Amino acid sequence: MTALCLWAGTLAGHGVWTRIRAAGRAGFGGLSVAPVELDAVVAAGDERRLRAELARHGLRLACLDPVAAWLPDPVPAHPAHRAHAAVSASRCLDLAERFGIDLVNAIDVTWRPLPPTAATHLAAFADRARRRGITVTVEAQVPSGIADLRAAHELCRECGPDVRLTVDSWHFFRGRANRAADLRGRAVGAVQLSDGAATPAADAVLESTTGRLLPGDGDFGLDRLLTAITIEPGCPVGPEVFTAPVPEGRVDAVAVRAHDATRNVLFHAPAVG
Repeated sequence: MTALCLWAGTLAGHGVWTRIRAAGRAGFGGLSVAPVELDAVVAAGDERRLRAELARHGLRLACLDPVAAWLPDPVPAHPAHRAHAAVSASRCLDLAERFGIDLVNAIDVTWRPLPPTAATHLAAFADRARRRGITVTVEAQVPSGIADLRAAHELCRECGPDVRLTVDSWHFFRGRANRAADLRGRAVGAVQLSDGAATPAADAVLESTTGRLLPGDGDFGLDRLLTAITIEPGCPVGPEVFTAPVPEGRVDAVAVRAHDATRNVLFHAPAVG
């Protein structure tokens, strides 16, 4: 079974140094990192320290997430995305190449219908990424202009085989138009797992950022989703469980629980791993 990736949302609010230590202690093989975090590492002169910490814990930087500026001058609808939108597409690719990250995850932060030129911009970004040995994935998110798998797949189709899907289970099950069968035969580049109640909360954004459950603790039926996905070696798979803020003293325990819960769900999905 593939080594798991700790997606940053599981320990939202905690910096990269804390997440590295927690991921290593919990048995993860990698973690995601945001462009703004790597920018801060470079600005502080901590690049050597970061590489040493990753090596000490046996980790890799599995994905640069999120990348918002593939769409020129995006105006974020949510304040949390402002810092991410400020990092240019070129800078994101520079950082990914500098730190040996071979996957970048593109999202829409405008939460408005995408412009007609969106596929052209994404294709150009993906082409620049490919020249550096980097793969681009597109994530469907319920509130965004890429609200479901159909919209994400259409973007990928127009861009060619270099662009793949990121499948976030929370957005998959909360997106009413999504069907597991739609994933069969699709190129999936990353998988983010969480669970949830059968009945959606009234505020989808609030639930997405504070009310997710560990894989297996909810009613989604993750096995149905996972058996429809072909996960290739090296594909980052792991928990992205946004919850209420995790106290500093519980970071390690939460990482361990997230790791073990995710592994248990994957173990019971025979087509995965």
